[in-house]
Amino acid sequence: MSTYRIHTVMGIKMMHLVKSREEYLRLRNSGNQIANVSEARNGNIEAKRDLVQMNYSCLPASGGLLRGATRQSNSVGMDLDFDPMRPDYDQLMAELPAKVIEKKDELGLLMLERSATKGFHVVFRRRTEMSQVENLEWASRLIGVEFDKGAKDITRVFYTTTASDDDLLFLDDDLFTGGEPTDESPSAVQALLEKSRARTAELKAAAQLKAAEGKDPDENASPAVSTDSPSASEGYLGFSWKQIIDKYFDLYNNGKEPSAGNRNTLTFELSQALAPLVDYNADRLLAIVPRYDSLPEQEWRTTVTNALQKRWKTMPRRTSEVMKALKNEELKNYLGGTALMPPEMPKKLPAALKLLTSKVPEPYKACVAEGVFPALAAHLHDVKFRYIDNTEREATLMALLIAPMSTGKSSVNVPINKVMADIVERDNISREREMEWKRKNPSSKSKARDPRPEDICIQVLTSDLTNAAFNQRMFDADRNGHRYLFLKTDELDSMRNVTSQRSIQQLSVVVRNAFDNAEHGQERVGADSVTGKAPLRFNFHTSSTPSVAKALLKNSSIDGTLSRLSVSSIEKEQTMGDIPKYGIYDDKFDADLKPFIDLLNRANGFIECQQLNALIEQLVVESKDIALQYDSEGYELLSRRACVIAFCKGMVLYILNGCRWSKDIGDYVRWSLRYDLWCKMKYFGAIFEEELDKENKSLREGMVSLYDLLPDTFTIDEYRRVRVLQGRSADGMATLRKWRSRSQIEYDSIGNVYVKTKRRAA
Repeated sequence: MSTYRIHTVMGIKMMHLVKSREEYLRLRNSGNQIANVSEARNGNIEAKRDLVQMNYSCLPASGGLLRGATRQSNSVGMDLDFDPMRPDYDQLMAELPAKVIEKKDELGLLMLERSATKGFHVVFRRRTEMSQVENLEWASRLIGVEFDKGAKDITRVFYTTTASDDDLLFLDDDLFTGGEPTDESPSAVQALLEKSRARTAELKAAAQLKAAEGKDPDENASPAVSTDSPSASEGYLGFSWKQIIDKYFDLYNNGKEPSAGNRNTLTFELSQALAPLVDYNADRLLAIVPRYDSLPEQEWRTTVTNALQKRWKTMPRRTSEVMKALKNEELKNYLGGTALMPPEMPKKLPAALKLLTSKVPEPYKACVAEGVFPALAAHLHDVKFRYIDNTEREATLMALLIAPMSTGKSSVNVPINKVMADIVERDNISREREMEWKRKNPSSKSKARDPRPEDICIQVLTSDLTNAAFNQRMFDADRNGHRYLFLKTDELDSMRNVTSQRSIQQLSVVVRNAFDNAEHGQERVGADSVTGKAPLRFNFHTSSTPSVAKALLKNSSIDGTLSRLSVSSIEKEQTMGDIPKYGIYDDKFDADLKPFIDLLNRANGFIECQQLNALIEQLVVESKDIALQYDSEGYELLSRRACVIAFCKGMVLYILNGCRWSKDIGDYVRWSLRYDLWCKMKYFGAIFEEELDKENKSLREGMVSLYDLLPDTFTIDEYRRVRVLQGRSADGMATLRKWRSRSQIEYDSIGNVYVKTKRRAA
């Protein structure tokens, strides 16, 4: 038998084999699935489209694709629909399950479920001597109910419901045996995309040639290619040559094509960068390098072919950067946005976020919704959650807003201030008491001081602190109910002032300790010195321009600092146009906000949400699939803590909703995760991948012996290939000579191979 979950990758439907009852039930019983089923039964068509889809009747086409599938599986899925307007509709719905289960042995019943709307889905063993339609007709006669004639194809997918006893009426483990494995490697989808891109490039080349007909060759600035040349439509790693060339000049000539004065130099440099991608083949290189700004043809040919004299031992740096940039852009596109615009926030927001974003214009709603979480979570005290790995978590949320100058980063200020108003009011009382104590107890070596009141607790920090002041606030917050410190700064650079060292490295330590609520503090010997350690609970919101954020976090990108931040953005394209109009934060706004703040203040103890846990498990798997699809180690690593951050936001929303789950919470959590990762990949993706490459290279060099990686008998090509994979130059002849001089290898001139001796490399 076979059960396949249908999932979409870049708009292409893929089939994933469901291998066990446990996996099947998990897919059916996620928080989003339960909410979507409920919404679908209330008439929400969009919710039905978001249900988990299954296919029970076919085996996947090449590469795991649903489209083009022609092979029947060992099971058959059948759709039974009843007209709700029939007078006996309720009777039919009540009687059918017993009717099917009564015939389960004769039918070969594997699964029976109530559908999302008006009927049932039946899966049974295929009669191999019959066609798909004949199987459906046979089963229909056996149970005495007509099947849906519109659902007769083997590629038909079924919208699955929940795993509750009311929905899943019968399930046999044989449903998960006998399914053929699928090839879901990225190459399957990539091949389809390459074909599509190749066709697009071919049509563009043909259009350019047609537009240039009748013109003198020297007057034509379009590429000197013909549609007869296969290189004109191939591309590299799924990207068309036009995409690669456009991105090259975007990175290395401010997006401008070569023109008189620099066309020869830039054409030569471009040709050098593209040469390794066409195996240094002159004809192929001439077919893809454009002839810019009326560059004479013979001069253009000479320039391009001269570039072939340089043979790179490894991929040129510029070429690598171009391919990385294209991969990152396509990754962002796949995450729901585009290269310029992030994924769109759900239209329907949880009630608290709807209120908090109600006074800001549309371009700022996403950054405000994300930006208020640290302030909201700062109201929780002595509240814990259990993450899907069974570790205890608290609502630690640290937000970074990245946007160009004058794009509205201050739009988050008033919503955050409104959320923090009650804490600030309590803090003012504590500040007055602290000042009074200091006034009565001035520093003195000869006079004993009164003990500092232990019930002083100031949560909202100023942006200029010493280590002693920061730690005192931390001790007070922990002693008075395990409360959170909170800080709002307008610039990331000023966050360095929360430590005496004023360094980004020390701030990195604070961020890492805060995320894990690790012990933090200091030990001093002075009688008046602040000394001791306590769990660090510290939420903050800060902002930065892209260039400053990259500069400050470049050296902290792979030490865990970046992955612990929730990153949001304001895109310049969103804010262009009319002057933004903000709403007025009046008394009604404060009154509407108060019940939400009260819910946070009253929350206590362990709080669990099974629907959220199920959703996060699903998102973890999806994130790994995305990382695999785009061969992005950086995305996969960033997604691990991004899922934790999304979980904490989901728990805050769950508490704000009176500890009731709703579909809009699930939709927001899913979007927030994708949005956070989109922003991180946009601003730090290339930096992160580059730093990972360096670290991986260092690990390889320190831990792996090149000699041990080679087989006992190897060719020179195999030797060079292993060197390149280890990040070394392809030559390495000096190393081979040393190995031979030390009798570690011998050269077999007859077989033209090298043979390892018994003596191993030191």
